[in-house]
Amino acid sequence: MANIETVELFKILSADTRIAIINLLKHGPMNVSGIADSLGISQSAVSQHLRLLKSVDLVSMKREGYWVAYSLNSEKLLEYRSKLSDVCTCGCYRCCERSLIVLKEYKSELEKELERLQQEITKLETE
Repeated sequence: MANIETVELFKILSADTRIAIINLLKHGPMNVSGIADSLGISQSAVSQHLRLLKSVDLVSMKREGYWVAYSLNSEKLLEYRSKLSDVCTCGCYRCCERSLIVLKEYKSELEKELERLQQEITKLETE
């Protein structure tokens, strides 16, 4: 039987807007205004979605002056990915032919993220 955390996670991930926010945050921290502009929804709607994502530790916030930057908790995302793959009936993440495609796409995402982080490191080292 699934525990409450898993049930709540599925509820939270059932909204397309929250998935879109997760996808935006994969590219780096953003504030509510930037997310709202990117998705074409109100800032209050974004705040409500972020509150729910924070409740399962998928996002964290950091105050930067007047702005609050939200970022994705990649470790928690990987943990939840494992939970989701446990209930996947097609097995695509683990053993079917699509698994290789999924893993290559994920590898590509990770390589882009690594490149972005390297640019940040270089930027901070030159300041």
